[in-house]
Amino acid sequence: MANVALLETFTTWGAQLAASGPSDVTIEVFSGPQTNNPTARIDISNEHVFARITLWADVSFVVEAIDAATAEMILWRAGDGLDDSRFNLEFNDVLSLFAI
Repeated sequence: MANVALLETFTTWGAQLAASGPSDVTIEVFSGPQTNNPTARIDISNEHVFARITLWADVSFVVEAIDAATAEMILWRAGDGLDDSRFNLEFNDVLSLFAI
């Protein structure tokens, strides 16, 4: 079941991260095309790590982080059943890579 309101809350959360994050960290928020299962994503990067959190309206998500120097995967995981009250908790592993 699509939860478009969750995507809106997610992108708002991402914009808040971008506004308050460390100065050496770039945070960009994107909304995907309106399909049967729309997406939103937050890209986070600094000179050492590139990361992406992708959330679908069906409440599934993927978190991935790559070492910028070696292109090796640092973190990858997927999940589902996410609700908006758990963004900071659920994505703490990737946020901690950037001291957010």
